[in-house]
Amino acid sequence: MAPSSSVVFISGCPGSGKSSLARSLASLDPRGIHLHTDDFYDYVTHKIDPTTPDSHAQNVAVVRAFLSASREFVAANYRVYLDGVVGPWWFPTITEFFSDIDLVLLHIELGLALERTRQREVETGIPAPTHMVEVMNHQFAAIEGLDKHWVRTDGLSPESVTDLVSSRLMAGQYRIGLQK
Repeated sequence: MAPSSSVVFISGCPGSGKSSLARSLASLDPRGIHLHTDDFYDYVTHKIDPTTPDSHAQNVAVVRAFLSASREFVAANYRVYLDGVVGPWWFPTITEFFSDIDLVLLHIELGLALERTRQREVETGIPAPTHMVEVMNHQFAAIEGLDKHWVRTDGLSPESVTDLVSSRLMAGQYRIGLQK
């Protein structure tokens, strides 16, 4: 499987299936890298809730860090499946690193997103970010003009989502050219 660009952004609110999809797609690609952007937030010792206005400088630094890492993997001939809450509001920053990407936006009904993040809390012991899930679900639901990039994951198995997205990536459906 080879998407049309070297970086595949898999984005959506928490609980939408980003990590499962990115992990699966990367495992199918002999040169695939699954880059989990949440890990970059974990490097910040005194983290600020990324959904608040006070977090802007932190968020810019984190986004630039994972974009820099992605660029280095691409330079080494890897394909990056970037898994994170990265919406079109980051396009101006992304264009500093890449002129084209594949963009997959996952969406899920809020109640199911909350249920999935609560289940993750039970499994990992890490508190579910209920407030962040609500804010980010709303932000992603408000995105306009990117209809062909959306995949609703409600009611689909992880395998079905992987098959669907993989075929659309191969067809170039998720490609987006970015202008500086």
